[in-house]
Amino acid sequence: MKTQALSKNDTTILKGIGILLIILHNFLHWTEPFNSKENEFYFEADNVSDFFSSIADNPFEFVNIFLSYFGSYGVQIFIFLSGYGLYLSFKNKPMPWSRFVIGRAVKLWCLLVVALIIQLITNVLIYYQTIDVKLMLSFLYKFLFVHILIPGEGMSYNGPLWFVGCIMQLYILFPFIYRMMEKYGIKSFLIICVFSYSIIYLSVYGIFSPNNVFILQNFPGHLPEFCLGILLAQKRDVEIKRIYILLSIVVFFAGAFLKPLFPFVFIAFAFMVFCLYQMSAQKLNHNGYVGRLFAYFGGISMLLFATHSNIRWTFVVLTQKYDNAAVTLLIAVAFVFSAVLVAKSVSGIYDKMNECVKNKTK
Repeated sequence: MKTQALSKNDTTILKGIGILLIILHNFLHWTEPFNSKENEFYFEADNVSDFFSSIADNPFEFVNIFLSYFGSYGVQIFIFLSGYGLYLSFKNKPMPWSRFVIGRAVKLWCLLVVALIIQLITNVLIYYQTIDVKLMLSFLYKFLFVHILIPGEGMSYNGPLWFVGCIMQLYILFPFIYRMMEKYGIKSFLIICVFSYSIIYLSVYGIFSPNNVFILQNFPGHLPEFCLGILLAQKRDVEIKRIYILLSIVVFFAGAFLKPLFPFVFIAFAFMVFCLYQMSAQKLNHNGYVGRLFAYFGGISMLLFATHSNIRWTFVVLTQKYDNAAVTLLIAVAFVFSAVLVAKSVSGIYDKMNECVKNKTK
């Protein structure tokens, strides 16, 4: 299969797919019968057995359970696309390390401001909670990008925001990785992978596992798929044998259930999605209804990412009231629709902040 360079529309569609997986996962993994048992930042064999037993006992809940267990891998699409997009933009417009890092940090701060606004509003109006020092301190850690280094803070208040700390770490490293891969190509990619997987294996097997701080929330856990994005952007048009695509699918699903292969599920998923999208792009009209729907979600993906978790509990409670597979899916759709409304409600603030940043950095 001959791949083609991803266009802006391609990356937007892929972001749409990724954010829908993330949103549905973050909702469904709090619903019965499979409540928060996915292997995401560590591997537990009990989660695997619970996955199969839950499907066996509740076959009509298959979609809910499947998305609950696998939906979190939508994050890998964003990490892969970050590496892919950064390579192309940096190659066209290189800049000093300090300017690059500060620019990226400011963009993330804009996103965090929006997340904090929604957090404060929902705390007061929906959950009747006071705005306490603990909440503000937790967001201060996020603004400093250190929350994933502090025990118990990686997932505090707004769980998906662990990603902000991880991607900032990757931004800090990117200019150095860029130069390495420009000079040494695939050799540097392999060296980085060996480094990353060594640390991941030590973490997964508990040899190096800091108390309540997860390697898979930090840069060593996701360097391979980030660098894969850089590599494929660097090569652009690549001939990929179908056996490699099949192998990535096998590794992904095997790694989801087998601890020895678990560290490879993230890069396998990123490569699998990239290849399957390339195959579908040659056969399907991505300007059709489905493509435009995914592109719509992709266009507001970061706002959805930052705000959706604040409103999910209201909908989770509804699923507990009805306890029905079809109703749970309908509530999930209502949740996604509501998340879009919340994201759109703060899009004006977010756009103005970003426009202000662009004007000041020109």
